[in-house]
Amino acid sequence: DLNWNRPEDEKLLREWSPNVIIGYAKELFKSIRDRTNLLYSCEEKLNITIDIVKKFDKAKTICFGQSTTFADNLNTLINRELPNQSVVYHSKLQTRLVQLPDGKTKKVGKTVLMREAIEAIKTNKARIICSASAIDTGFDVKDISLGIVCAGTQNPTQQKQRGGRIVRLEEIYQSDVPVLIINLYVPDTRDEEWLKKRQSKNTHIVYWVEDLEQVTFNPVNTNEYD
Repeated sequence: DLNWNRPEDEKLLREWSPNVIIGYAKELFKSIRDRTNLLYSCEEKLNITIDIVKKFDKAKTICFGQSTTFADNLNTLINRELPNQSVVYHSKLQTRLVQLPDGKTKKVGKTVLMREAIEAIKTNKARIICSASAIDTGFDVKDISLGIVCAGTQNPTQQKQRGGRIVRLEEIYQSDVPVLIINLYVPDTRDEEWLKKRQSKNTHIVYWVEDLEQVTFNPVNTNEYD
């Protein structure tokens, strides 16, 4: 029963009418999306990932992100620093024109490109594969020894799936052969909260470190978290 002609009612209508409330909600969700994207695509995560793959330069590596843009950017940067060592794998790969031996060109779609990326990492034509969520399941490369989780959700199932891409139980591996999963996060943000929640059901030791020098395949647990 509010009346636009009454000043006190007009103030309420301008601030709290259904359309205005919807506008508030849209702005809130946009801010949440922007914050999430900022944490997922943090430039410093690109830089530290480059440092990690350089440090562990013999380890076959899988890098997980939450966006295809991040995977593309990471793949480009790695190949700039370490030529021909990285491939990218996700569901939004763009069709490419490739040149055939006879000089002709043909279009190669995402299905072929995804298959070629998997084949490259399996046959050691590439050492690093960069991906988004598409590779969380259905990826079976037995000699991956390093996983870098550049971004993730708070879901423990995702952590388990990604760990399963790296931790292999086949007979060719002995139980004491170490594998390393490195989770990157922005301290004191929702990113840290998401990481702790998705690690909440871990059965292996978690090491919290602040310097790449502390990261090793044979770590010593010197902090309070275990």
